[in-house]
Amino acid sequence: MSAHTPGPWHLTISHDTQPHWISGSRQFPRPIARITNYDGALEHTDRARDEANAHLIVAAPALLEALEALMSVLDRGYEVTLLATDQARAAIKQARGQS
Repeated sequence: MSAHTPGPWHLTISHDTQPHWISGSRQFPRPIARITNYDGALEHTDRARDEANAHLIVAAPALLEALEALMSVLDRGYEVTLLATDQARAAIKQARGQS
């Protein structure tokens, strides 16, 4: 598997019929994805759902990092640290669009 674009990723929310854009960090500012508000039949879809999906995608690098940190602690037989749980909670909050 090839490496993904490093995080954090950024979301540009469109408040009209234009797609939401997801881009990389300042070091990798190119677009990563766009979330459109049309289905295959070019009908408008639920904008709130589109925005929620976009927040979840943007949080992917943070979610991966938090899970890797948790698993690293658990794999070594230690109890989960406060830092690891704080990181996981922050990633979940970001995924829910509550950053």
